[in-house]
Amino acid sequence: MKLIFLGSGSIEFDDFTNFQSNMLLESDKGRRLLIDCGADCRYSLDKLGLTYRDIHEVLITRVGLEQSGGLIWLGMQRMFNPECKPPILHLDMNLHPYLWDHYLSAEMESIQSQVARLETFFDVRLMTDKAPFSWDRFHFTFFRHSSEKEILGVAIDDRESHILICFENELFLEYDVYEKFDIIFQSCRTRSESVLPQSHIQALAKLPDTIKSKMWLYHFDPGELPNAKDQGFLGFVSRGQEFAFLNGNIKL
Repeated sequence: MKLIFLGSGSIEFDDFTNFQSNMLLESDKGRRLLIDCGADCRYSLDKLGLTYRDIHEVLITRVGLEQSGGLIWLGMQRMFNPECKPPILHLDMNLHPYLWDHYLSAEMESIQSQVARLETFFDVRLMTDKAPFSWDRFHFTFFRHSSEKEILGVAIDDRESHILICFENELFLEYDVYEKFDIIFQSCRTRSESVLPQSHIQALAKLPDTIKSKMWLYHFDPGELPNAKDQGFLGFVSRGQEFAFLNGNIKL
């Protein structure tokens, strides 16, 4: 399996040197799963020579421009191409009504004089805590605040590889939990701020070396970046960077 960063920056990048931090999982059999589909997803896919035709499934972690702003494009393009089937959309059951009623319906509800639903464009698969999500040979475990619908992070595991992707600007796990993972992708702020969030690189630099030594930073701000490796991290993820997971080994 490969994990590809379509972009590794924040929403503030506007010059096509980087894109929103959406990711693409590619199985050994060539099946592709988007982790979030932001507003510039069509451009970040194009940089890799891919189009909407190449996306089989989408996992949405929250409702927002960076995470779900590209679903209108993806759903419309595939619907009006007779050669395409509706892509599978993996969605937390608590996000389902909000995503459609408050975000997508204004652009997608009326189509060819018919009233459409989310299921008109996607093969919707709802996730619950009791019915989580598996893809290819990997099992997904989601982390949330108990009072929130949005997903803060996801652990992706098979018997040999243990991957953690942190989407939120905070550290939501105890240190001993971070220690269990082989590789960690951490959302990171880099610009100067009067009040530093937990995920600012200056705050993350205080993590134990045992955690930083397996942590990649992404979702950073535009501008000159500090030297992450000097601070004990693996580095900043580049747009288009690939990570291959094979037999417990991680290859760049």
